[in-house]
Amino acid sequence: MYETYLIFPDNYAWSLSAATSLHLGGTMGELMALCQTLQDASRVGPSGDLDAWEAGWSELAERVFKMAREEEEKGCYVSARETYKRAAAYFHSAERMLPGKSKRRVELFVRHQEAFAKYAKYRRPPMEYVTFPYENTKIGGYFIPALGAKLPAPCVASFGGLDTTAETIAARSEGLDERGIHCLAVDGPGWGASLKLRGMHTRHDYEVVAAAVVDYLETRPDVDSKRLGQMAISLGGYYAPRIAAFEKRFKAGVAWAGKWNHQESVMARVKQLKEKDPHMALSADRSHALWVFGVETWEELIEVAAKFNLDGVAQKITSPFLVVHGENDRQNPVSNAYKLYEAISSEDKELKIFTIKEGRGGIEHCQWDNPDLARHYMYDWFAKKLK
Repeated sequence: MYETYLIFPDNYAWSLSAATSLHLGGTMGELMALCQTLQDASRVGPSGDLDAWEAGWSELAERVFKMAREEEEKGCYVSARETYKRAAAYFHSAERMLPGKSKRRVELFVRHQEAFAKYAKYRRPPMEYVTFPYENTKIGGYFIPALGAKLPAPCVASFGGLDTTAETIAARSEGLDERGIHCLAVDGPGWGASLKLRGMHTRHDYEVVAAAVVDYLETRPDVDSKRLGQMAISLGGYYAPRIAAFEKRFKAGVAWAGKWNHQESVMARVKQLKEKDPHMALSADRSHALWVFGVETWEELIEVAAKFNLDGVAQKITSPFLVVHGENDRQNPVSNAYKLYEAISSEDKELKIFTIKEGRGGIEHCQWDNPDLARHYMYDWFAKKLK
């Protein structure tokens, strides 16, 4: 029977973050050499020794960034591109475990951005960071052009979750382009630069953000605005159905993790915190959720989260929709995926659960134990629905 390997056996959050850095461009040798030195630190208190975590990951990230810069100065741009991508992955791991709004976390996030921007520049074709109007300000994202497609081509807007960045969304979205589909990895309110540099918290009516995205995509002559899709990861399992219900210009949608009633999820998390549950599955520092929602206490978060409820919303989804979930999701129970799927009104809907019995992995939250399984499934689905 398949069982998920935890790099840090006593620390779920650290294991998830380390595995994510590998999927985002890191290498096993560098990762395991570091993680071996952090085993004792992972067992310190409920969250681990965060000073040791930050010191180890930031040192590795800076060292790899220096390697990339040396390759760049030699004119070895392909090598530099791949090395900058590794550095970006390591900077992301360094910052994501730190307390929300901390000065050091923001500094490391900026380094994450700098490294990924270099990767995006030397990629072929390059990723283009774009900005566009949103209410009284602007937001942005990475536009990844389709490869070998007859223009105008379809496009998928990819939205984030609780602890993502536009850069990690863009890295995960690669593969759509090779299927002849553009992608816009959105730097939206609640994550990435919008949150950490501009203080833009999330909102329950995410169709407002999605409308700004579509308005922008409709201005691009290389995008077929009649063939637009959208997807969102993790907490985005709430955003994607909400967008599908109210922004009908999107013709297909994917929830990468099915959500249902976020207030219930927050209340369950608060109960675990009070009981000091040793099996509590967090993906970032416990203060991060407060930062995302723009509140100071868990009591406030419980109140705000009441609006993040898909009952009465999912029923309004009429376009093709796919829900992807892992059977052993420890952060967001699989029961939420079933509730969401059953409520969707579309006649063209699908629920894909990666199960323990299959023995292939993908059973954890957003398939962090084997994300390629989900990526291939979702992107092939989009290729059928949009082309």
